[in-house]
Amino acid sequence: MSKFEVNKKVVAKASMDYYCDQYQQYQLGLEERKVVAMNNFEVNKKVVAIACMDFYLKLRPRVVKEREVILLSRQGRFYRTLPVGFHLTVPNLDRVMSTMSVEEQNIVISDMLARS
Repeated sequence: MSKFEVNKKVVAKASMDYYCDQYQQYQLGLEERKVVAMNNFEVNKKVVAIACMDFYLKLRPRVVKEREVILLSRQGRFYRTLPVGFHLTVPNLDRVMSTMSVEEQNIVISDMLARS
């Protein structure tokens, strides 16, 4: 074997070892990225769950009594009418415009107007 062939084998082995090490580091980096990504995903899922719970816990319950309706406005415009019962409203968006009575009312008409 010539000196050139020995050097060629040594260089090939060294470069092979170098590339194997690089590949192993690359694989370890991928595994670490996967773990970090999974941890971030778990954290993001928890944040979304907490935000949803917070939103639902902040909903304001409203109970509309018998013979009443509530007119709601959202951002200054009429939004909807709440009939009798239990309702959930969004605190900073929904505002009560008015509470109206819907019970029957008697109107007295004098005899003079009725005869004409």
